[in-house]
Amino acid sequence: MKRISAILAIIGFSLIMTNCKSGKMDERYDNSLEKPWKMNVLMPPDIQYFPIDAFKFENDSVDTQTHKYYRDILWDTRYFHYHKGFKGHERYRVILNDPDRDIIVVEFEKRKEEMNMNWKVLDRDVDTTNNRRNILLSKEMELKENEWKKMKKLMAKTDFFNLPTNIFTKEEMDLQSIPDKSAEWVIEGDLDKNYHVIKRRYFGKRDPIMKALEYVFSLTDLEYEF
Repeated sequence: MKRISAILAIIGFSLIMTNCKSGKMDERYDNSLEKPWKMNVLMPPDIQYFPIDAFKFENDSVDTQTHKYYRDILWDTRYFHYHKGFKGHERYRVILNDPDRDIIVVEFEKRKEEMNMNWKVLDRDVDTTNNRRNILLSKEMELKENEWKKMKKLMAKTDFFNLPTNIFTKEEMDLQSIPDKSAEWVIEGDLDKNYHVIKRRYFGKRDPIMKALEYVFSLTDLEYEF
């Protein structure tokens, strides 16, 4: 009986390893464009995609509602969190929350010599059968070295890691007062364990970050008018 159990255990382990190698157990990406990705898994209670005090109101109090909203979005996309950082890793993630369309998340990164980009479109409405938003589209691609270098150069011009997470200019506050009419952007960056996140509804026409975002989106098949 012990021998049979040992054989079954070995077979089971072999099947797990086979699935891992074939990518079937890798939940970071879903490349099936034919069906929405449905998975009824509860969010671990301790998972935090952002520093707990990242998003704030004008009076400096913590905006827990925004934190939870975007945390749920990233959990529904099956992405990993950034804010604990990784040594020797550079990556950025952009969430476009436009009330006139489904939610878009774009990620581009460099790990050692690998340069990759992926993007997902998430249903705006929560599926009541599993209390999660379904992934409607998911794609990934390898970046060419010149594409990565241009992205990096454009991001460097934004001085991203020194930008304030929250701003309270008149233009920003005016747009915040009509959230159903204006798009909101949440952008994360992780450079060699240096994490930063910003949230914006307003970018000036000459804001370098708009040029960076426009180039990032041009490499995808996503259509968005900047």
